[in-house]
Amino acid sequence: MKSKQGIFLGIGSNLSFGLLQPYEVLQHAVQLMPQFGLDVENASSIYETPPYPDAQQPNFANAVVEVKTHHQPHDVLQACLDIEERFNRERRERWGARTLDIDVLAYNEIILPDMKSWSNFAQLDDVVINDLVLPHPRLHKRMFVLVPFQEIAPYWTHPVLHHSVVEFCSQTQVTGNDGGIKKLSSKLL
Repeated sequence: MKSKQGIFLGIGSNLSFGLLQPYEVLQHAVQLMPQFGLDVENASSIYETPPYPDAQQPNFANAVVEVKTHHQPHDVLQACLDIEERFNRERRERWGARTLDIDVLAYNEIILPDMKSWSNFAQLDDVVINDLVLPHPRLHKRMFVLVPFQEIAPYWTHPVLHHSVVEFCSQTQVTGNDGGIKKLSSKLL
């Protein structure tokens, strides 16, 4: 059972916003999504994950949601940026602590900007990308994305690499058995 369809967003937080703890920031962000044209169809549990790559930060709350929308990919990205802004997201340093981060992981079978560029971006972890790249060029390397993604779409198949989320999870090297990833009791929805 393989599937390439679906619009998936990865969401994370490791800073409080007002009185909201990071897991509550995720819950509130998902509640706002319909106001931005993103109707949440499915959502993973919230997972506590170690910070990557800077281990000196607080742990993250991470989740993956599947949305339905009439927006085109760049409009989905803009909606994500607008929601982040509601939570005072600041971009001071790359991979820094943040109140909210929303990444467009995949938009059906769309590959952006093109196959060759995607392949180049996927090989380089340290390159700063200033435009939308689909599917997200590092989603298949990040257990903090793959574990919640597997919960809601285990057989989603990468349109470039042709592996399912389950296959990526079994191939990705992690420290210890679970990479320090723990499911929180709080559900996203």
